Amino acid sequence: MARELRTPAFEQGGTIPRRHTCDGDNVSPALRWSGVPGGTRSLVLLCNDRDAPGGTFRHWAVYDIPPDRRELTEGHGPETLRDGVKQALNDFGKPGCGGPCPPEGHGAHHYHLRLMASSEPSLPLAPDASCEEVEAAAERHAFGETELSGSISAEPDRLAGLRPLATWTRRGLRPRARIRCRRPASQGTALGNDRYRVGADPRAA
Repeated sequence: MARELRTPAFEQGGTIPRRHTCDGDNVSPALRWSGVPGGTRSLVLLCNDRDAPGGTFRHWAVYDIPPDRRELTEGHGPETLRDGVKQALNDFGKPGCGGPCPPEGHGAHHYHLRLMASSEPSLPLAPDASCEEVEAAAERHAFGETELSGSISAEPDRLAGLRPLATWTRRGLRPRARIRCRRPASQGTALGNDRYRVGADPRAA
């Protein structure tokens, strides 16, 4: 079976629909995956923006996902957690997923979703762990991962059906090349760089 991570919301490297951003409904996209490596005892999902002005901005971390789980529903939040699945505090200072929220005029922002296979059934973290702490703990136990990315741009939303978007790689190998899109400075509202301060409200600007 092919190892892949996919979403019905956007294609690999494509435009993330407004619905999943802080200017829309701010809900996480539905995600599905297959081909989890043998020996996986739990899964970890991360969503990071590496183009943020102050360095990597962490939007989401879900961990202790059972290895037989194959999806996260759209709008995944506290009410959807089960089977011991946990979510960390994101860099907005809130639990769960904080949607893409780039400052105006900062160019293209690319959001990377990483699904990591862990050799541990549970990460030894406090209930109020941050996304950064989850990522650091997951890195110590991960032995395989897959990644898909999307960006904020001026292109129309591409609401494609479920398609293979990314393949699993062994640790240390680079993911597939990504399509990079640009967002004109004239698009959207004036948002300001304080969206990237830890604990900032993404809608406060």
